[in-house]
Amino acid sequence: MIKAFFAAIIGSIIAFAWSSISWIALPFHIDNLNQFTNESAVVEAMKAGADESGIYIIPGDQSLSQEAKDEAIATGPFVFASVRPGPDADYSMNKSLFRAFTATLVCGFIFAILLGAVAPRLNYIGRVFYVLLIAALIGIAGMYPNQIWWEFSSGHVLWGMLDIVIGWGLAALVMAGMINGKSAAE
Repeated sequence: MIKAFFAAIIGSIIAFAWSSISWIALPFHIDNLNQFTNESAVVEAMKAGADESGIYIIPGDQSLSQEAKDEAIATGPFVFASVRPGPDADYSMNKSLFRAFTATLVCGFIFAILLGAVAPRLNYIGRVFYVLLIAALIGIAGMYPNQIWWEFSSGHVLWGMLDIVIGWGLAALVMAGMINGKSAAE
């Protein structure tokens, strides 16, 4: 139990470190984000058209028939955006990093529980592969629908999936050694 607890913490630190390195030091995420050609005009339009923070979609007119919506989507533009039209007095990069690490830590404990359940039946490579399979499932289920429904770029979706698999794959190398189905006395 103690080994699983520490494995979850160490695995979470490894996965979070990979994600941080991936976003800060590698170009893949930023290279997959586009910029508006006239950003100031878009900013003004968002301020004028968005009353509150939230997710906005164009075409979003609920009075349109489904056929009219389909036509509007097909002809474009199609927009899916998270918008905060004004200042956020509570914003802090440190708070965001804390929330991100907390979410990663929760995932680490879930991985530890799942790994502990199968550890007695798998060797080290099997345990690493087990975590990789779960990470791949999370990556596909969590990222790919964004491309299907919201037209996220292939590059953005691919790097999001790879971040999950690489981060938890690296964590698995340690976690699978610590959570091995053997008691501390053996």
